[in-house]
Amino acid sequence: MVRGAPPPLTAEGTPNAAVAVDRSLDMAYPTTYFGGSTESEGAEAIAIKGGDQAQIDIHLRPAQALHLIFHAADNGEHGFQPPIFQKRSFDAVEFALTEGTQLSQGVFEMSGIPAGRYSVRMPRNGSEQMARAEVDLHQDGQHLDEVKGEPAGRVKLSVKMPNEEPLPRQINVGLRDNRHRIVAFQLLNGNGEATFEDLAAGKYGIYLFVPGKAYSVARMSSGDSQIYGHEFNLPRGASQEWSVSLAEGKTKIEGFVKRAGKAASGVLVVLVPKDPETHQDVFRRDQSDLDGSFALPDVLPGTYTVIAIEDAWGFDWSKPTLLARYAEHGQTLTIGELIQGEVHLPEPVAVQPR
Repeated sequence: MVRGAPPPLTAEGTPNAAVAVDRSLDMAYPTTYFGGSTESEGAEAIAIKGGDQAQIDIHLRPAQALHLIFHAADNGEHGFQPPIFQKRSFDAVEFALTEGTQLSQGVFEMSGIPAGRYSVRMPRNGSEQMARAEVDLHQDGQHLDEVKGEPAGRVKLSVKMPNEEPLPRQINVGLRDNRHRIVAFQLLNGNGEATFEDLAAGKYGIYLFVPGKAYSVARMSSGDSQIYGHEFNLPRGASQEWSVSLAEGKTKIEGFVKRAGKAASGVLVVLVPKDPETHQDVFRRDQSDLDGSFALPDVLPGTYTVIAIEDAWGFDWSKPTLLARYAEHGQTLTIGELIQGEVHLPEPVAVQPR
C-alpha cells in the first residue's frame, strides 16, 4: 500500500494569514498497530488458528500535531516543492498527510503530522533533484532546513524475457533493500521498463511478481559490467540503467521421504536456496504424502539443498543459523537454465527431528 504524495505548493497572491487555533485542540492520530505501538516494528503478532474467532481492540490516542518550518525555492512552473514525509508500514510505505501554509516569501509551514520517525524527501539546493534523510520529528517549530539529506539515486530497469519471449500481460517488479523490505514496486510498461526515483544509497535485490508464473533474475548488465544474480549496489546520488535477463521456473523436483528406512507421511519438505537470506522468493515447500512422496514445482535455476524436517511448519527460513544443521544432512542439487520438466532425486530424503 502506498498513499499518494502531496502536490507542490504554490505562492500565488499574498501569504496565507495565520489562523488562531487553540494548540490543545491541534491534534493528529498517528497510525497505531495492535499492542499500542505507532511503529510497525513494535506491532504485536496475532495468533489465529483455523476456526478461531478473535476480537481485536486497537485504541487510537491523539497526539500533538507538529508545525514544521522550511524554506523552498521557486521551481518555475512546478511551484514550490514541499517536503514529503514517509513511514514504513511492514513491507509497504505510507505518506503522511500534511497541510502547507506560506508564512512569507519562500518560507512555509507544514502542519498536521504527529511526532515520530520519518523518511523525508526534500528538494536539494533548490533544484529538481531530491534529497533523502531519516529523521526523528519531535519538536514543534522544528526547522527542516537543518536536515542533512543525501542526494537520492535513480535506477532504470529493462527486462528481457527468456528466449526473447513476449512480455506477460502483467509483470510487476520490486526492489528489496538489505533489510529485506520492499522499498519500491511498480508495473512494467509495454517496453518492459521500469524507473525508480528517489532511492537511498545501498544494496538492492530485484524481485518479479507475475500471476501464475515463476521468474527470477539470471543476470544483469550495464555497459561493460555484468552481474550473475539479482542484486546490485547503488552509490549515493547515482543514476543507473540495467538490462535484466530473466529465467523461468519450469522444473519440478520429485522424490520420497523416509524415516528409518520406511516411507514417512506428513513431513515438511523444503527446497533451500544456496543463499537463503537474499532468495526468499525461490524457497519451495511441500508435505509428504502417505507413500512418502513429494513434489516441488516451479523451481528456478540455482543451487539448492532438499531437507525434510519433522513438525517444522512456522520455521523462520530466512535465518541461516536455523538451516545450517539441517542442510548438512540434506541433498544438494543444481538446476541449470536449460533443465525443464521433472527431476527425480536418486535417493530418499531422510527425516530430521526438529
